[in-house]
Amino acid sequence: MALVDKLNMAEQEISTLHTQLAKVRTGKHQAETERVEAGKLQDRMIQKLQSKLEEVKTWNRELTENNEFKEMQLLESNANCDRAR
Repeated sequence: MALVDKLNMAEQEISTLHTQLAKVRTGKHQAETERVEAGKLQDRMIQKLQSKLEEVKTWNRELTENNEFKEMQLLESNANCDRAR
């Protein structure tokens, strides 16, 4: 009877170990899935920020060009005023 009890305990321990292994595998898979999703989210955020950066650069370039144009107009106006005097 003692051997049968030992066998039953060993079978229960094996079953418990199989259950624990399945949980570890599931946890590992879930962690990997979450890591992949986080990477995709990070990639999308990087692309969005790069696009926004390009928009800001374009906007800055346009403002600079507009400012230079306005400065040229001001200089011409000042020169015309000076000539009119």
